[in-house]
Amino acid sequence: IHTYLRVRLLESDAQIIVYDHGSGELADFITLSIRDDDILVTLFHCKGSSARQSGERVGDMYELCGQAIKSAKWVSRSLMMQGLNRRSARGSAFLRGALEDFLALLTGELPLSLQIVLVQPGLSRAHVGPQTGSLLAAVDDFVRGGRCARIKVIASA
Repeated sequence: IHTYLRVRLLESDAQIIVYDHGSGELADFITLSIRDDDILVTLFHCKGSSARQSGERVGDMYELCGQAIKSAKWVSRSLMMQGLNRRSARGSAFLRGALEDFLALLTGELPLSLQIVLVQPGLSRAHVGPQTGSLLAAVDDFVRGGRCARIKVIASA
């Protein structure tokens, strides 16, 4: 899943792309995109499927949703800068751009928007049941209450 997402992000127009997978991560991947009226920081949390066939992976989704809830705090510029400095010192890889570029943009005048994306290839959009739907709705409500954009989910068809 990480290789797939890395390729997809490198094809995007994000100005900065960070691979931050590991214990204490902000997210598996972080992108920063300058838009007309704000700076969009997107946090991608990935979870490989616990089974071969796609379907409703409630356990996998609980893990991903927990990561989303914990990462809502990064909407704070100062916390994000501290976290990036800490993770960069531990070897997070900048696939595009550099730490200095990221920090310079975070200290700029444009408002910061935070987007959280959950990536779970084992989840089938066609088979999302009430339990997973309710879980995703609750997480979306929580992160939006913390000034984040609505969560997005990348899943199987």
